[in-house]
Amino acid sequence: MSVSDPVVDHDALVADLREIALRTAALGKKKRYAGKAFHEAARTIEGLRPDRATILRPGALEKLQSIGKSTAAEIRHLVREGRSPRLDELRRIPASVFEMGAVDGIGTTEAVRLFEEEGIDGIDDLMRRLQEDGAAELGLSVDEIRKGLERYEATPPGHRLPVALPIAETLIRHFGRAGVRAELVGAARRLEAAVPELELAVDADAAHAEVILESHPRIARIVSADGESPVRARAMDGFVIVVHSPNGRSWGRLVAETTGPADYVATLGDAEGDDELAVHTAAGVSWVPPERRDDPTRPASETLIEERDLQGMVHCHTLYSDGNQTIEEMARAAEARGFRYLTITDHSQTAHYAKGLKVDQMKRQWEELDAVQEKVGIRLLKGIESDILKDGSLDYDDDVLEQLDVVIASIHTRHKLDEDAMTARIIKALRHPCFKIWGHPLGRLILGRDPVPCRLEEIFDVASEERCAIEINGDPHRMDLPPEHVRAARDRGIPFVVSSDAHSTRTLHYTRWGISVARRGGLAKDAVLNTLDADEFVDRVRPYH
Repeated sequence: MSVSDPVVDHDALVADLREIALRTAALGKKKRYAGKAFHEAARTIEGLRPDRATILRPGALEKLQSIGKSTAAEIRHLVREGRSPRLDELRRIPASVFEMGAVDGIGTTEAVRLFEEEGIDGIDDLMRRLQEDGAAELGLSVDEIRKGLERYEATPPGHRLPVALPIAETLIRHFGRAGVRAELVGAARRLEAAVPELELAVDADAAHAEVILESHPRIARIVSADGESPVRARAMDGFVIVVHSPNGRSWGRLVAETTGPADYVATLGDAEGDDELAVHTAAGVSWVPPERRDDPTRPASETLIEERDLQGMVHCHTLYSDGNQTIEEMARAAEARGFRYLTITDHSQTAHYAKGLKVDQMKRQWEELDAVQEKVGIRLLKGIESDILKDGSLDYDDDVLEQLDVVIASIHTRHKLDEDAMTARIIKALRHPCFKIWGHPLGRLILGRDPVPCRLEEIFDVASEERCAIEINGDPHRMDLPPEHVRAARDRGIPFVVSSDAHSTRTLHYTRWGISVARRGGLAKDAVLNTLDADEFVDRVRPYH
């Protein structure tokens, strides 16, 4: 491959950088800064996706956000050579040690200490030593470790979709290097926001698949019986990996069955085929994108929104509140991605935790927006992310809101109000006469915080009558509104926007995850307001009475 070749396997590169970050941070407090640097570099590469020529050009990476000289050198080595001496050296500590660190009560730093000082190289070895030597000899609390192990085995850690996909890519490449075809299936292929297990279909028997899987440096241990199908393993962070073999099925049948869900697979009968399309053809069933297969109400055919349909970037933060970059930097980056307009929606005045804008600060921002507009081709729209207060009011007077192009109304505090109070709070906000976009509606954090308690059917009934739209927030920690609720809102004719909730130029690509939710919710292009051109969009959302 020539230096000018633009192709870079960004998912594999991101996964390697994250592995370097995890392994480096585990080496003690003095290494945590270096570990954080590689984690930030992974985020930058994931978001900006520089081509091969940019990566290999001296000094080019160092100009990107959060990438220093030593980190840049490591990235260039990974791209040029396909491997990293640093990562090779870090892998002297087995993945099984890091899996031990995923157990509550141990942690990665302690796991590395147990390996280096006591020679303990994994969970099985730890349990044996606890029985032989006792916890005191190892400097551990046996009760704490036992409880941690029970929780660990009962509730394996899942991953958010954007974290799971790069891991899948490295495993698929690993099987490919061994001459075995592999394909992503299961929840990750269906683009579910939270992936409980990472599943692959491989064209090899279980015994062969197990040998290949176990040789991957991220795999801590095989947990299924020898030769058992599917092969189940634990990765270094505890993530469960499941590898399915054909077991007499055709390749197409294997992929379709293991992609699921079961109700969809049942519609295919006993059809076989060389690929999924052939299976569907044999069954007399129209092929359905994997992300739509869990919706039994889907029409026989539909045209779903694609990321390229978006013309405007709707929800972005800058240095004025808790963003990381200037208005001009955000504008130029959005323009480079092909967007026609950009809304700047920094946090509002009650959001003290996020440096929310007082009215005078907002007016200074308007002046800067006007100045930047003279320098860029993308249209800049004035907006705010206004907090929905406990009583459902917004935190600016109407005469301020009416001067804006876009108002996003979001809940950021008091997530634990009871269902009645939360429902009333949201309904009051949606009844506000200014047009508003209901931002990250349920306030959930994937694998971190439950949705707010509220009666969504009642809220959607109100939203369908009022001047509002609902945001599908693409931040990979949020991916909110969930698809089953997108469908319910869609059926009432409520409009949507798909946003990135970007706080930096490298997170503008979060629209990708918003689109995945929109597609799972069955949205077509015409259901999403920011597929309109700038004039039409402003006409639809301007917050006047």
